Amino acid sequence: MTKKELAGAVAWKQGLFFKLIYPPYGLHNIINSRKQFAGVKTVKGIRSAYETIIRIGGKLPATIKRDMGIMDIKIITPKAGKGKPRITFRRDIEQKTKLTPKLGSTR
Repeated sequence: MTKKELAGAVAWKQGLFFKLIYPPYGLHNIINSRKQFAGVKTVKGIRSAYETIIRIGGKLPATIKRDMGIMDIKIITPKAGKGKPRITFRRDIEQKTKLTPKLGSTR
């Protein structure tokens, strides 16, 4: 991962895994790991993603939307991309939503 990608990365704990997404936030710009990313707290329970999400460095877009299979996520970062990110989840059981840009495209 480049310094530019890391500067725009956001990470959180979700269930058993730690997730990290980075620019340009495309289909392949995600890392799923059982190992904890630096700065991400370990929290158990249903609210782990909400309580652990952090900006790794630099500035984030005001909104990042991502299709993650049966769930869609939206990450909102206030204060012109420099505040603490918030994550929301929306069910997409029929997988109709296609929010993730294709590889090589930007949003």
